[in-house]
Amino acid sequence: MSYYIHHIKGRIRLKTPVLKNNIEKKQTLINLFEFLRGINGVSVNTINGSVIIHYDPDILNRDDILGILQLHRFVDKHHVISNDNRMDRFIETIRKEIRKAMFAMAFELALEPVGLSFVCALI
Repeated sequence: MSYYIHHIKGRIRLKTPVLKNNIEKKQTLINLFEFLRGINGVSVNTINGSVIIHYDPDILNRDDILGILQLHRFVDKHHVISNDNRMDRFIETIRKEIRKAMFAMAFELALEPVGLSFVCALI
């Protein structure tokens, strides 16, 4: 089970399978943050299992909020994928594809004279 978190200062967006199609968990989460000092708003979408939490960064920080979410089993920090992780994996995939393309191009250039010699020999 994986959880996706996108964070910018003052806003956390979390996708969690715990909230997907679960009205009771939605209400539990809203009740948890509704009157917490430093929370400016909570929006939950049970269709896709996402929550957006707006907070005052002078009062709370990302780790405070994630700690509360973990304590109440809305997220497991060991299975979190953040926007940074996703970007790192995307960049690594691009690097691999570039390496493959460069190898193929070098291989083609190295064998090009051989291929021409073979065709000349056949003629």
